[in-house]
Amino acid sequence: MYWQIESVDDLQKFELEKSKDGIVFNKIASLYKNGSTKSFSFTDDDLLNPESYYRLKIFNTTQSYFYSGIVLLKNALEKFDYKVYQQPGSHQYRLCCNINVAQPVKMVISDASGRQLVKKDFGNVNAQLNERIDLSKYPSGTYFMQLFIGTGQYSIKLIAN
Repeated sequence: MYWQIESVDDLQKFELEKSKDGIVFNKIASLYKNGSTKSFSFTDDDLLNPESYYRLKIFNTTQSYFYSGIVLLKNALEKFDYKVYQQPGSHQYRLCCNINVAQPVKMVISDASGRQLVKKDFGNVNAQLNERIDLSKYPSGTYFMQLFIGTGQYSIKLIAN
């Protein structure tokens, strides 16, 4: 995320806040004034949802604050209809699919030897699928997700450290 301000004269800091629903926000970062810099940026490495709401809590030098407008960012769904997010430093994943026309969706996760660990049939899906996948009971290593959407088959490599 990038943003610019007109003046830094009265600025003390920003607190970047994030929300899943645009109502309840939590602070994810504090960014402090750095000289006369008017451009700021932040990378959100915790993209577990296909869309997130953000706002800035802006503090001035008198310790009073105000909020920016709310911005909705939609994470690009790659690989046609789906995206897989990994929670940093864990064996937790989130599968997100946007499907406009009802299609059968199935998922199989296998280890490097081909042994099937997780198999799930979601049935016909015609909306957004948002599925949490927990591989924490398996050792660190490389896993392979096969995702079947309609007549398409997609493979995703998962690396659990």
